[in-house]
Amino acid sequence: MTKFYIDQHGCAKNQTDGELIAGFLCKNNFELVTDPSLADFILINSCGFIESAKKESIDAIYSIKKSYPKAKIILTGCLAQRYADTLLESMPELDGIFGNGDLSKISEYIKKNQRKTLVPAQKGISEGERPY
Repeated sequence: MTKFYIDQHGCAKNQTDGELIAGFLCKNNFELVTDPSLADFILINSCGFIESAKKESIDAIYSIKKSYPKAKIILTGCLAQRYADTLLESMPELDGIFGNGDLSKISEYIKKNQRKTLVPAQKGISEGERPY
């Protein structure tokens, strides 16, 4: 069973979105873990509006990638939605970006990509794959 961990940042709405993401993944046979060292995927649920939360989200990407180099790092949330193109170009630490357009597609996105190494040309957001 594929294991995931969610690192939450931002407002109450973002926290709710994180719970929805966890629910969609658990419904589709993913296992939520409370220890990120056990996760195959770490989702950083980011904020794109509160300055301090934006910085915190970006810092989390670097910190988590350094601490858990074997886990795939997927940025979710408002920061992912608002700045997908910029982040794809500037952050090789990210294995994927999944915006908040349709959270119900998160399981499909991870299942599609869990068996291969994601490279920039394969990164996408919730509206679908984007060629880069």
